[in-house]
Amino acid sequence: MKYTLISPQKLKAVLSADELADFSLSPDDQKSDEAKASLVKILRYGKEETGFRPNKNKLYIELYPHENGGAVIYFTCLTILSATNNNHLPTPVIAAFRDTDIMIDCLLKVSAHYSSRILKSSLYKLGREYRCIIYPLDYIGRLSISFFSEYACVKGEGDVLAAFVMEHGKEIIADNAIEVIAKHFKA
Repeated sequence: MKYTLISPQKLKAVLSADELADFSLSPDDQKSDEAKASLVKILRYGKEETGFRPNKNKLYIELYPHENGGAVIYFTCLTILSATNNNHLPTPVIAAFRDTDIMIDCLLKVSAHYSSRILKSSLYKLGREYRCIIYPLDYIGRLSISFFSEYACVKGEGDVLAAFVMEHGKEIIADNAIEVIAKHFKA
């Protein structure tokens, strides 16, 4: 294994295919108890080697396939922020939906496949469109944004655009919009 301390909040681990097999870990299975135990071991070894100290912060873990059957794992601290310090929040992205059914279908699929990649979400009505503000956590590849762009028009990103939507739009769901929609519309 090769560890790189990218920042005090982010650790990168690169595993070969053999190391991945030794840990019984797969990019397709990250939720089983065995996979979680393996990720904890990998994190512990990385802490010892690099001095990474997540303390009691929540961790966001990204696992991606790597060359020759290996994997790259990113461990990122999610610090609890005060209202006056939001420097570490992901940049908000705004997606616009013209059709209610398409919006619901998209949010259901995001809930099922990408919810761990989104820190928070809210939903507004602005004119004839629904605007979903999401805070994506997937730094590499931005899969959640790519998925949204299949169903919606991604209007842009940034705090100013999000503030405009919040100020001029009608609030429908202020917090956890994706989870709320999924809870109410799951088949």
